[in-house]
Formats: sequence, C-alpha cells, structure tokens
Amino acid sequence: MRICVNEESKMIQFWVTKDEREAEGFMDDVRRASAALSDSNKFKKIVYVSGSQPLPTLTYDIIKRNKTIRQSGAMER
Repeated sequence: MRICVNEESKMIQFWVTKDEREAEGFMDDVRRASAALSDSNKFKKIVYVSGSQPLPTLTYDIIKRNKTIRQSGAMER
C-alpha cells in the first residue's frame, strides 16, 4: 500500500493492489493510517485499486478519449 497526502486538496490517497483491497481488515488499515495524521477527519479518503491492464495503456486511452470529446464539443459550437 502506498499512501499520498495532499494537504492542498485535503485528500489522502491510498494506492493498493487488488489483493490488498480484498484482504480482510483492509478498511481497518485505512482507518488506522488516516487516524495517524492530524486533522484527518477533514480529509477525503480515496482508494485506488490496481487493475488488470497496464497503466500507460489506460492513461493513453483516457487522453485519446478526452481529446475526441473536446474536438467534438468544438465542432458543435
């Protein structure tokens, strides 16, 4: 599990594998890790679970989709 705290956005991000997410007591681990931070109750907790596809491929697909949407929106104007 990798934990990233973004003070500016008030987010605590948990990056986990699918096995970690499915493990018994996972949410207890998240609560304990969050509680260790001061003012954690003011932070939104976000859990990212790794998938079965490679991240670079997924990122490319998202960028390509967003570009297509942006271009079609410009054509409608």
